[in-house]
Amino acid sequence: RVNVFRKIVKDMGAKSVSLQKEKLRHIEDLSSFERGKYIKINSQVYLIPFPTDEEFFGYIVNGQFASVISLLDPQNPSDTIWITREKNILLRYGVHYVNLPVSDETNKNAIKILLDSLPKIKKPYVIHKYNSEDPIYALIVNKISSLKH
Repeated sequence: RVNVFRKIVKDMGAKSVSLQKEKLRHIEDLSSFERGKYIKINSQVYLIPFPTDEEFFGYIVNGQFASVISLLDPQNPSDTIWITREKNILLRYGVHYVNLPVSDETNKNAIKILLDSLPKIKKPYVIHKYNSEDPIYALIVNKISSLKH
């Protein structure tokens, strides 16, 4: 959480923060997230499961990522609690939030919107579904991996 504080102070315009340097935790320090494995698409794009609070603060809002892209569906009542929670965390810590819902692998229009939107979103970023067992996870990995970033 020291790195989260350091990022907030830096974002407020401070030239330096006189806290003892703490090693920035990097997503690749993890073997997996609590809700499943992550996939490194390239050095600036990761597909991850929805982070726990500890994972949010340790790896997402610590200054490592500029944006988070959620594939959760606001029309799905079981997703809305997670969407609200995530928006609040990211807004508080100045990380850009984008919601591009992809509910299933047959929704070609949602997948096209996602793929067309990616080049316009500030990198580095993470993209997530709730967990890596979601059937759309593998399809998204294949589609995004084939794009030139």
